[in-house]
Amino acid sequence: MTLQSSDHLSAHFTVREMACHCCGQLPDNRDAMNELLMALENLRSLSLCLILVNDAYRCPRHNAEVEPNPEIAKHSQHLAGAAADIRMELLPPAAPGDAPAKPILLTTAAIARLALQVPQFKNGGIGVYLDGGGQLADFAHLDVRGTRARWGMRRENGRLIECAITDILPDWEE
Repeated sequence: MTLQSSDHLSAHFTVREMACHCCGQLPDNRDAMNELLMALENLRSLSLCLILVNDAYRCPRHNAEVEPNPEIAKHSQHLAGAAADIRMELLPPAAPGDAPAKPILLTTAAIARLALQVPQFKNGGIGVYLDGGGQLADFAHLDVRGTRARWGMRRENGRLIECAITDILPDWEE
């Protein structure tokens, strides 16, 4: 069966969201992606937020383009479809007759803390980021690798530098 980009892989996530941006493909083995989708659905249910997928599966070519460090690129969970870089929006309720309220975009810190409530992410990877201005980014990396991994990423002289999660979130606790 050939999947179309608008087909749902789970209740709330489509092929278009989870497939590689450069070639539109999904991983050959979908076990890791199915576990990721289950974890994302759990996160959506417990947070009552919309989850917007920036990036999930990446083919090797696309992964090398977005991750210039070959050592990091070859171990990327995105290659197996086990990772997603996500944003989360909270939609505040509007009073009857009022215009819909503007969505509130969660920070990388809020996403990471919510992800700890989902066992697959608590026992997987959580990456947090600073944007180019040194502020908390509006996305986080989550993966279902099966082993605990935590990190932060910040920009220094135009380059992305990996650091401890506590360098980004000094009050981080698990």
